[in-house]
Amino acid sequence: MSKTRNTSLDFPADPNVGDTYKGWTWDGYKWVAMSSAEGSSGVEEAPADSLVYGRSDAAWVEVTTGGDVEEAPEDSTLYGRKDGDWEAVPVSSGGLDPAIWTDQLANDLAIMASDYVSSNFPIHPLIQWTGGYLQIGVWRIGEGPLGFQIIYSDSTDGLVFTEAGVIRATGNITSASVNVIPAGLTRGNTFNAGKWLISNIGDPLYFYYDGVCEIILQKNGDLEILGNTTANRNSVVKTADWRSIDHDFGNWYMTTENDDLQFVNNNGPMASLIGGGSIAAAGTVKTGEAFI
Repeated sequence: MSKTRNTSLDFPADPNVGDTYKGWTWDGYKWVAMSSAEGSSGVEEAPADSLVYGRSDAAWVEVTTGGDVEEAPEDSTLYGRKDGDWEAVPVSSGGLDPAIWTDQLANDLAIMASDYVSSNFPIHPLIQWTGGYLQIGVWRIGEGPLGFQIIYSDSTDGLVFTEAGVIRATGNITSASVNVIPAGLTRGNTFNAGKWLISNIGDPLYFYYDGVCEIILQKNGDLEILGNTTANRNSVVKTADWRSIDHDFGNWYMTTENDDLQFVNNNGPMASLIGGGSIAAAGTVKTGEAFI
């Protein structure tokens, strides 16, 4: 009698009577489960070969599972699942590019950090803020009754650019070598405007131009500059509409023009910080001022 081979479990060829394989034994005609051959009523274990088995017709049969989901195609396309399959997800051509997403994330994180600083470093109650403001560490800059205000924490000290173009400092303005780069810059205490970076580390407010610290505003209102102080400067108004592209603080705008960081109201640029460490006013420059 010819031997019948069940190939579903890859049984050995040409077995002898009594040979066993993975819970099966050869009876001279066919492979039978060893428990059946021994008259046991139990069910033998499924084959130990890392496959999934189920019972069918008193035997173990391989089960093909459909639960695993294959990876989406690796072709730089955005995919989503639909009707049990991967389908390309259309992306609007009008959406933001990844670079803008990154900038927006940085701005959002900066705002979150500023909100934390604002709630933990109180501002003097007599210093009012009538327009928008920006919290940079322990300093607050923005619009108020005095003009464009740069005020230190819970004090009445700082720097103001008035509607008439007058620069008012509660301290003194001195020319000094302030070309230092303090450590500890974080996203929550810095603000970028063109080539200018405004940063607070410790008490002072630092103004960097093109990576060089050129102006320092101390907490008592002292202003230390690398360059000169100029009054009655004839500032050139930008030809571009700065109000649509730069930083809005109510009736004031902070913008950059060439080497200048300009503070502008409806009358034009009222004060400028100039690359090289100078400061200029459309009107006069006053020191030792009392804001309140």
